[in-house]
Amino acid sequence: MDSGYQQEPVGGGGVRFTVTPASVPKARAVPLGFAVLFAAIVMATTPPRADVFALVIRLTIATCGGWWVYALTGRGLADRVDKVRSPGGTFVVSPIGIETGKGSIGREQLLGLLVRNGSPKGSRGAASVGSADSALPSHGGNPASAASVCYMLCAESSGASTTLAGGMTHGTAQGLLTEVSRVLRLG
Repeated sequence: MDSGYQQEPVGGGGVRFTVTPASVPKARAVPLGFAVLFAAIVMATTPPRADVFALVIRLTIATCGGWWVYALTGRGLADRVDKVRSPGGTFVVSPIGIETGKGSIGREQLLGLLVRNGSPKGSRGAASVGSADSALPSHGGNPASAASVCYMLCAESSGASTTLAGGMTHGTAQGLLTEVSRVLRLG
C-alpha cells in the first residue's frame, strides 16, 4: 500500500520528482457480503428432499462460487478506485518554477502548493505549504480504505489548480510537499 517518490537532480538547480502511486487496498466487507449472499442463495434453493450427493454438490458450488464472487468483486472495486484517482506522476521543480508534462508554472505565478484527497468520498480539505498537519479524509481513520491512497499534490496558480502527482498516502504527499517547497524556496 505504500507510495513513494524519487528525486533526481537536473541542471540549473532543479530536481525531477517521480511519484510511484500506492496500490489500492483490497475491499473486504462488500465482496464478503456478496459471497455470503451467493452461497446463501445456492443453499436456499436446494430441494427439501435432496440426497447427500446433491447436498455435497450444492455445498461445493456455494463455497467455490462464493470465493469466485469475493475475488471478482474485490478486483472490480479496486479497479474502480484506480480509474477515478489521480495517478503518480513526474515533474521538475527548480527555484524558478515547476515544469509538468502539460506546461510550466513560473514561481511568480505560483500561489501555493496544496495536498488534497482526490477520493470522491475523501475530504476535500487541503493542507497548504507550511502546514504541519492537515485533516485526514473522513474514512473513519481506517488506514486500509481507498481514500487513504488518493492524496495528490496540486500547484495553485492564477485561479487554476494543476495536479502534479497523485495516488499517494498522506505521509508521502506531505513529504513531497515539504521537498518541493524546499526546492522552490517557499516559506
